[in-house]
Amino acid sequence: MKSSIVILLSSFFAVAFGTAFSQGHGHGHGKGHHHAPQKKTVHKVHKHPGYHRKHMVIVKARPHKHIKVLPPGHRVVNYGRSKYYWHNGLFYRRIGTNYVVCHPSIGLSINFMTGSYHRISFKGKNYYFHQGVLFKKSKTSYVVVKPVIGIRIPLLPMNDVEVVKISGKEYYEFGGHLYKKVGSEYEYVGELED
Repeated sequence: MKSSIVILLSSFFAVAFGTAFSQGHGHGHGKGHHHAPQKKTVHKVHKHPGYHRKHMVIVKARPHKHIKVLPPGHRVVNYGRSKYYWHNGLFYRRIGTNYVVCHPSIGLSINFMTGSYHRISFKGKNYYFHQGVLFKKSKTSYVVVKPVIGIRIPLLPMNDVEVVKISGKEYYEFGGHLYKKVGSEYEYVGELED
């Protein structure tokens, strides 16, 4: 009788242990089963290398034009918290005790335009260019806009231009904008990045 009970209990434990083993370690999907991690395909996105300041070599440094006293007839142009002074097509900002020629913020608007501007048509839109600044006419004013890739300007501004090289190619930089010489004109290629 004892031997029958021992055989019966042995069979019971063998079946129970075997079931638990197959659920935990066999080919089923129990708690103890581990799948080998699957490799994910990563697609690399190749971005345009851009025009980074860290890759830039200055060929000819910009002449820093500054004046101590604003000329008579200048105009004050406010844009947000920034104050600009305009005279004869040039924008100035006060830095310390000097007034320095600068490029105005994109979005700044003026309700006047000098007679020496250049009108440029590009992709069906009209722009106004003067001393390195590109404007677009709205109903009541002229708004400073970011250049469009490919637009060409007839000449460089008199001040604030730096000749630089990036990846061996020469560009003209002013206001953070890069132009390359094409024939007798200058074509906008992109923005200088920090």
